[in-house]
Amino acid sequence: MTGASGGIGRAIVGELVRLGANVHALALADGALDELRGHDNVTVHAVDVRDVAALATALSGLDVD
Repeated sequence: MTGASGGIGRAIVGELVRLGANVHALALADGALDELRGHDNVTVHAVDVRDVAALATALSGLDVD
């Protein structure tokens, strides 16, 4: 989920978790993203999605549905 630390993104992460999904939360590093760390079924990735190489590194090795 990109933009996971913003208002709408954070709400979507919460709803996906409520529905039983395992969520990879991506956003720029900030305090709001840090608040998602430690939540059940949420893996946080502090990454700028405009940086293709950083995004590829953050997502490498993930089994994505």
